[in-house]
Formats: sequence, C-alpha cells, structure tokens
Amino acid sequence: MLGLLSLMWWGIKAVRTGRGVRGERSRRRARVRSFAAELDDDNIRMYAGTVAVFLPFALMFALAPTALAGMNPAGGWLIAVWTFAVSWTVMCWVSGLVGTRTVARAFRLSRLLALQMLAAYGVIGAFAGALIAGVPEDDLNALGPYWFPAALLAFLMSAAYMSVQQRRLRKAGRLKVWRESE
Repeated sequence: MLGLLSLMWWGIKAVRTGRGVRGERSRRRARVRSFAAELDDDNIRMYAGTVAVFLPFALMFALAPTALAGMNPAGGWLIAVWTFAVSWTVMCWVSGLVGTRTVARAFRLSRLLALQMLAAYGVIGAFAGALIAGVPEDDLNALGPYWFPAALLAFLMSAAYMSVQQRRLRKAGRLKVWRESE
C-alpha cells in the first residue's frame, strides 16, 4: 500500500512539474546510477550491508507459498520456484537501477551480504528440500519456534555492525548519503 501511494505521489509530482513520467524516471535513474558509481569501497560495503540486514526476514517471505500448497512436496517446489523468481526479479530491478557493475562490486566487497545471502538461501533450500523429500509436517513444525528468534538475532547483530560501520564513516567524513532534492 505504501509503495502504491509513493508511486502515485511521484507520478502526480512529475505531472505537476511539467516533466513527463518517462523523462522523470530516466532522469532519476541516471542520478541514482551516477551516485552509485561515485561510491567508494567502504560506502558500497555500508549500503550492501544495509540490504543484508533485512535478509534474515526473507525466510518469512519465502514461506508464503506453503499457505497455498501446504506442507507437502508441491509446496517445496513452489517455494523453490517462488524464491528463484523473486530473487531474479529483484536482482534485475536493482541491476537496472544502479547498474550491474555496482551490484557486482557490492557482492565482491560485502562479506556480510554474501554471508546473509548464503544463510538465507541455505535455510530456504533446506526447508524446500525437506518438503520435497517428504519430511513429516510434525518434524518441520518442531523447528518452527527457532526460526524467528534466529532471524531476529541475525538482524540485530547485523544492524549493530552496520551502525558501527556507518558511525565510523560519518566520523571520518566519508559517508555519502543520497539526497533526493539535488
């Protein structure tokens, strides 16, 4: 809902200023790409780490297909296809927004992003594989109470680490922040 409202606000703003939506979108994309291209390695790590902070909660999003298909092999395949489709779509969107070089630099430089991606895909893959292999629902439900606390712990530890990194960059005067009004 919030995304839809912000898209509507952006469209109205573009029409009111006399710029077409297509021109405004290409101007904004060019500004985002130039901002991303100017980031040094530490700022790339900081922005990539900020994305990585929220990856532990990808597990909750990936389990949505089980509500449709249930805890059976079909649900496992649906989780695998869903995760691949959403990941591919997000990667294409981000690569189109900031450029493939910036995305490649982020994956190369941020160990936190790589670690969180591996952990998220590992847990999602293990769960989907367990469903496909026919592990009983009772055995899978026995692990349920541990997922959210583990995701919350990973989130809090990553957020604390990123807070320290951001403070270090700000103190050194090297933190680059996106300004919408430029």
